[in-house]
Amino acid sequence: METMETGLAAVEERLDATKFAAPEAAGQSSVKLLEPKIFAGARNAKELENFLWDRDPYFRAINTPAAEKVKLPSMYLASDVKLWWCTRTEDPARPPIHSWEDFARELKEQFLPTNSAWIA
Repeated sequence: METMETGLAAVEERLDATKFAAPEAAGQSSVKLLEPKIFAGARNAKELENFLWDRDPYFRAINTPAAEKVKLPSMYLASDVKLWWCTRTEDPARPPIHSWEDFARELKEQFLPTNSAWIA
């Protein structure tokens, strides 16, 4: 029994060493991603749209499942937006947000200035 435990410990040790030596072999990427920026609720069309646009490549890079696309960006909210999100998710009178598209739409409804004009 002791020999089997020793052998198992040795295999686990080699596996851990392999993960650090070759992250690709362990299903990990060696590319370091930049953390997404935080959105604090500035009523600025450019800042809000950039927050939303930056999520799509980030989702693809980390292979985010559709079900997680609402949970993940909510971790990058601060100040007024975080307060809005907490009250929005805890309001039993409103339907839950399950899709990234619904999250983005409601975020825009709440924080996109209504008088914003796009300059190309």
